[in-house]
Amino acid sequence: RPLRETIYPIIQLVFIGATVGFGFIIIGKSILVIAVSVAMSMVASALIYMGFTNHVLEVQWGRYVRQVLIPGLIPYGVGMTMAWMAEGFMGWNQLDRWAVVISLGGLGLLYVLLSTMVVYLVFLDQEERVFLKEKLFMGLGLIGGILGLRKVLPLRHQVVSPEKVL
Repeated sequence: RPLRETIYPIIQLVFIGATVGFGFIIIGKSILVIAVSVAMSMVASALIYMGFTNHVLEVQWGRYVRQVLIPGLIPYGVGMTMAWMAEGFMGWNQLDRWAVVISLGGLGLLYVLLSTMVVYLVFLDQEERVFLKEKLFMGLGLIGGILGLRKVLPLRHQVVSPEKVL
């Protein structure tokens, strides 16, 4: 069914042509108009394609939004919030290069931890949490074995029943 696959690029091309043309008429010719128009067109065409694909696969929109879209957007929300907060208290233009690198590294680590925590606490069900913990302990055990820390980080982790997990 190759025709189904061509829907996305065709819709994207039409949207880009329409939004860039409309932006040029309303705002004027600029790089910003092109960038915003292309970004909006890609998001809109992706949503239409997802809607079409979900219809073909008989996936309900409510379930898709709850289980895929919202969890996928959470890291962006966390990142935007952190950028907004960092902009307020960091005098980026007053720091030297290494201070900025260290600050960005710390903020990046905090971003990963916060995003993971939000997704874990809000969106994962009990079975997914148990699965994730098993994989995490397996990974830590493997890393411990590679680093010679087998006694500290066991290679195998006992499977915990869902009742004993957070």
